[in-house]
Amino acid sequence: MSVQHLDSRYDNLLPFPTEEEAKGLIGNYGISCTLAGVFMDTFLFGVFSLQFITYVSSKADDKLWVRGIVAAVTVMACLLTGYNWFYVSGWLPLIDSVTMSFTQLFFAHRAYRLCSKQIWIPICVLICILAALAACVTTRVVFGKLNSELDSGHVLGSTVTWMAATMVADTIITGCILYGLSRAQTKVIQTKLIIARLIRMTLEAQVPATLVALTLMIEVIIDPANMLGVAVILFQSKIYVVGFFYSLNARQRLAQTHRSVTMDDMDTFRPNVFSECRAATIVVQQETEMHVMRSAPPIVGINRHAQPFDLDETKGSISVLEEASLNYKGSSTEFQDTPPHTKHVEIV
Repeated sequence: MSVQHLDSRYDNLLPFPTEEEAKGLIGNYGISCTLAGVFMDTFLFGVFSLQFITYVSSKADDKLWVRGIVAAVTVMACLLTGYNWFYVSGWLPLIDSVTMSFTQLFFAHRAYRLCSKQIWIPICVLICILAALAACVTTRVVFGKLNSELDSGHVLGSTVTWMAATMVADTIITGCILYGLSRAQTKVIQTKLIIARLIRMTLEAQVPATLVALTLMIEVIIDPANMLGVAVILFQSKIYVVGFFYSLNARQRLAQTHRSVTMDDMDTFRPNVFSECRAATIVVQQETEMHVMRSAPPIVGINRHAQPFDLDETKGSISVLEEASLNYKGSSTEFQDTPPHTKHVEIV
């Protein structure tokens, strides 16, 4: 295809708009729409910074390729925020798409391990990622030849392909992860709790990014020249970055809570790797010793002399201190009962 033929595609472009036409194009959105995207990106950059510090301080023992993705995503996130604030570049959407691709590769590997290593999952996700990157480059090249936003209809096909491929990849990843986790359900209570928590983590990390991609695709289809799409593109990749680091940090917290679970290999979530852990039962034996101190009633014989007795507290026996001499007259012995004495009970 010759260069003249490529240039002929843009012969029907509208002329460069005047100032009045540009104001009418922007409409009620104005520059506030773009600033909203920049501020949203800055806010998410702050969230990402805290997540990155948490990840580094946790000293996670991840594989080399995971650390490589972490480094690449971190550099891309910093570049995007720097471009938004200090330097306007037409290649910003490409950096945005590359950042999202790295996070999608990480989650695609997780879905691949959870679904018994079915090879079609990474293949489909990789095709969607390549299609999104190609469509993004096409959008950038074609859009650079346009005179204004009024000609955005020329990039409608490539832009929709870009957003649709991203959304399809997210849908495949989310669906496969949820399916793999649901297959690991057992009757063990602890397993159910862990699986439920992992499902919630997956939804929290994946669904926002998928919804943002769907919203952007719908906005582009309805009105390609709308500035709302530009605002969403400015912070779209940060949604993926925040979800990525949220998943990493939540994995570390879950691994610390359940030591018997290896979070590095997500396919290990099977019924046979869980055991019902119970809280340690502590049995406290309390021994209570009771000391009873009382005076034995005196035995009064015929001679009416009371004989003193003593209670041995250690042996619990009564010893006679003085031997009583009883004088019997006939065959009868007379005893006199004395009222009971007060008992003092001491509990140790």
